[in-house]
Amino acid sequence: MKIAIISHKESERDKLTSVLNKWFLSKKISLQISIFADNDKPFMEHDTRTFDSIFIDCDAGTTSGIETLRVIRKKNKKVPIVFLAANRENIFEAVHLHIFDYILKPYTIEQISGVLSDLLETAASAQANRILEFKSGKKNISLQLSGILYITADNNYTVFTMHKGVKRYRIFFSNVYSLLNDERFLLCTRGVAVNMDYIVKEKEGTFEMKDGRNFPIHRNGRRQVIDAFERYRLQKSAN
Repeated sequence: MKIAIISHKESERDKLTSVLNKWFLSKKISLQISIFADNDKPFMEHDTRTFDSIFIDCDAGTTSGIETLRVIRKKNKKVPIVFLAANRENIFEAVHLHIFDYILKPYTIEQISGVLSDLLETAASAQANRILEFKSGKKNISLQLSGILYITADNNYTVFTMHKGVKRYRIFFSNVYSLLNDERFLLCTRGVAVNMDYIVKEKEGTFEMKDGRNFPIHRNGRRQVIDAFERYRLQKSAN
């Protein structure tokens, strides 16, 4: 899971980082935290779609949490945002801007744990219904990611092997892969991305898929690819 923490106070960032790391470690779930001051130009220019959730220490620093929230919502209306505040002064405006939760400080580990459990449940539901959208010629294409077993390149086309048949569209594989942004899909060799939910097994450097298709794992970086699959499988079993 990828989480951003926005706070002007280093002590607040460190405290929350510690709580999050301990919780995710106890659940055996991988976590990547990005830390920003609330007036950081790098964050304002960052693609917020790379985060699964954002925590804002909304009463700290030179930029108000509400201003930061407005900036985020202009770019991303869906990312779950959690506010941490010393009072309820901004709660109604924050709710109007569709925050995920509002936590009063000083917070307890139990409060954070409850929010994280809810975030994981929401993320799982969103992942199950996530859609891949792109253009093929003049057509707008929408495919449900959970229904894709694997994606392969075919010259200027990309082939999607689905639960129900095969779909072939005129679009470069590299363009499709750049749009995926989904942890289920793993690039195992050039021009092949597999949905790890449908890998039956890995044996002797080859992935066997649910439909019986076998894909060799590229020699360069093979260990990293297999490690990524094993981490995903362990994380999924832990959930």
